[in-house]
Amino acid sequence: MTTAVTRPDAVARPRLTLRTAEIGLAVYGLIAATLVVVDAPGPVRSIVVLIAVLILPGWTILRRFPTIEPAARLVFTAVGSIVVLTLLSLAMVWTQVWHARAATVLVLVVAAVLIVRRPVGVRGPSADLVARAAGGWAPRDPVARISALPWLVLVVAAALWIVGLTLTNSTDLGQFGLLVEFPVYWYAAVVIAFVVALVGLFTTKRAHGLLASALALLIVILYGSANLVENAPRLPWVYKHIAVTNYIVANGSVDPSIDLYNRWPGFFSFSATVSSALGIPDATHYATWAEVFFALVDAVLVLAIARTISRHRRWAWTSVIVFTVGNWVGQNYYSPQAFAFMLYLTAALVAVSALGSEPRRLMVWFERQLARPAVRLGRAINTEVLGVTRSGRGRILPIVAVVGLQGVIVASHQLTPYVAILALVPLFVLGYLRPLWVAIALVALPVLYLLPNLPYVSQHFGLFSSFNPGANISQASVSSVGVSEAASLQSHGVVLLTGFAVLLALAGFTRRILNGHVRTTVVVAWLAIAPVFTLLGQSYGGEGKFRIFLFGLPFYAMGVSWLFWTRGGSEGRHRVRRVSALGLISTLSALLVLFVGTYFQPEASLRISASDVRAAQWLDKRFAPSDYELSVTDTFPVLIGPHYPDYLLRYLQTNTFADVQSASPKRLSTAKLLESAYQEPKTARTWVVFSDDQEHTAVVAGVFTRAQLDEMEMAVAASGTLSYDRDGVRIYETHAAAQP
Repeated sequence: MTTAVTRPDAVARPRLTLRTAEIGLAVYGLIAATLVVVDAPGPVRSIVVLIAVLILPGWTILRRFPTIEPAARLVFTAVGSIVVLTLLSLAMVWTQVWHARAATVLVLVVAAVLIVRRPVGVRGPSADLVARAAGGWAPRDPVARISALPWLVLVVAAALWIVGLTLTNSTDLGQFGLLVEFPVYWYAAVVIAFVVALVGLFTTKRAHGLLASALALLIVILYGSANLVENAPRLPWVYKHIAVTNYIVANGSVDPSIDLYNRWPGFFSFSATVSSALGIPDATHYATWAEVFFALVDAVLVLAIARTISRHRRWAWTSVIVFTVGNWVGQNYYSPQAFAFMLYLTAALVAVSALGSEPRRLMVWFERQLARPAVRLGRAINTEVLGVTRSGRGRILPIVAVVGLQGVIVASHQLTPYVAILALVPLFVLGYLRPLWVAIALVALPVLYLLPNLPYVSQHFGLFSSFNPGANISQASVSSVGVSEAASLQSHGVVLLTGFAVLLALAGFTRRILNGHVRTTVVVAWLAIAPVFTLLGQSYGGEGKFRIFLFGLPFYAMGVSWLFWTRGGSEGRHRVRRVSALGLISTLSALLVLFVGTYFQPEASLRISASDVRAAQWLDKRFAPSDYELSVTDTFPVLIGPHYPDYLLRYLQTNTFADVQSASPKRLSTAKLLESAYQEPKTARTWVVFSDDQEHTAVVAGVFTRAQLDEMEMAVAASGTLSYDRDGVRIYETHAAAQP
């Protein structure tokens, strides 16, 4: 028998290394603050400052808690920084005391000073450090090392992806979008990254680094490719969010009379502060990266939640893979909902990792009923509780974090706070989470915030769309006019992907309960199903059915993972039988194929050209409050700049020929189309926008023919003045009185 010898400096060494790293981080923060103070131009400042603002504020808080799980620590640091800056930004826009650069400098300097003046670990080594010290800080077992081959294969995949992007043509997309434009190199990169992730999943060695790298590459490929092959942020509706951010940057305040976004400005005020700190006053320049950023952060959050539920790495990583290849909803873009969803997952992570408790008697009885089949099968019943922080002082930060996160969510998005209520409040009431008064706070915050905004919401939107869940789930979010065969296939594909994932998850929950793991399964299943209840009163403009799947997907993914992994062995490790392994590989492959097919098909109607963006920015500087605007389709980003409120003063102040045509039961002639489009006063000035990209989108969608578009433009040109003609975009200045 060999006795491990503990070196005297075993605990001191990691503490010294951490201290050195923290001093380096503090110096880095001061450098970033200096760049903001001198208003240094260029991308170096932007990158340095962005990293600093995402790390220093959050780390200043979390460094005092060394026992947090690594994946959770990573996202807590970033999200904690975001919450601090958001609260500060909200205070500035609400008080109209806007000094974003000075506020950022103050936050960075204070964080750096706190890091230097208050060393971490002064209360003694953590249990983790002691455990590692007991092993003498010996190097890892060589058996646990992963061959260099998978890493080299990942490098090849990244190279193939880059080559594939350079060969992709995104300018003239057809009804199959990017699916037929991506070259074979791009598809090879997807397959290779996916296979390496599977290799890391099934290897008997601890391959966290390989899995993390393979999944990170897969996420960047899947969620970044469409943005990188295009020369401007994709998705037409992103530009309204860009406009609100640019408005706050320019004015340093919000105006609740403008729109709903100015009443829920959390995300926009944070973005405006970041814009000012980075020296990028126009959010158009960085909105492209939001999709990849949110996808990566959400994946880490799912991993952290899964590792809180179970320490078995294969099950947790499988959950992340399912979440990644199942998230067809496309809500990761630059938007308040993506921001709020990230915060919601963080709140769920904090709750299940630190506020767990023994459930109340009613739920204990309910769990016993669910466990009866497992007992009859001779399975041991596991009654483990969620993560618990025993000390009262240790529970203060998680409680403050959950309530604070809900507060930021409340100020950022209209729907997400109520999803958080549906998901978390019952768990507090039933005892799975404690203390109970946190549930009261979670309910009170959105209600109190809604009360002063209730007249506006009721007048413009309605508090409830319908109390008929069937009507709410069946309401269309977009018009069905001009839907191509490929678009119909895509819609069937998302239904198939959604149904497939949900059915597998339900089967996984059932199997997990039959294996005797009742308590955690009940919690995860509830978190998956709870968002469905939002449909009892609100369709959210037809998007509710998409959102409920998105909010439930992290937990459906865990159910899918439970279907294939079983617990066995003396160490309780997850194992998978050969048949189950084939089933898991087939399931993940099918989800990946469905995701790629449904995610990239609609790109023709989602692409925005840089030439249209430049034209919209030109128009924003010249548009008067009394003006009107007409474009061919809604892909022209008319709302983009700080003057966007001038476009929202009257009904149909902005309109499209495509919308006019779709509202008619029959094909309109050019004269009738123009007559219907010009509804403004005869003396009003109207800016009419034609562009090659809009026209291509309209032709692909079947709304207009090329000949019709030419005839329309000729009629407009005959009665107006060509004021802008650049890069395939023409803007005519006309008056309604001059139209036929």
